[in-house]
Amino acid sequence: MSAQTGEGPAGTQSAPPDDRVLRRLRRVEGQVRGLQRMVQRGEPCADVLTQLAAARAALDGAGLELLHGCALELGDVEAGRGERAERLVAAVERFVRR
Repeated sequence: MSAQTGEGPAGTQSAPPDDRVLRRLRRVEGQVRGLQRMVQRGEPCADVLTQLAAARAALDGAGLELLHGCALELGDVEAGRGERAERLVAAVERFVRR
């Protein structure tokens, strides 16, 4: 992925795509550590499952951020194909979010 800045799938801006993906993955890592502590403490199943769903959604967000950067690279924004890349990312987002 390039070091371009731009607007990501969640409307984020200013950080290079790689930085945004890494930041999201670090957040997911923290969520997973929290899940491990919840299981070790014997937290209620429903609470653990709720947090597990949140971690999974966060991973989806990291994947969409990565896809956005890759699509822009492949779409070759300078050649005017960036709009098609944006439409592709939006379609994948709709599919993932169901």
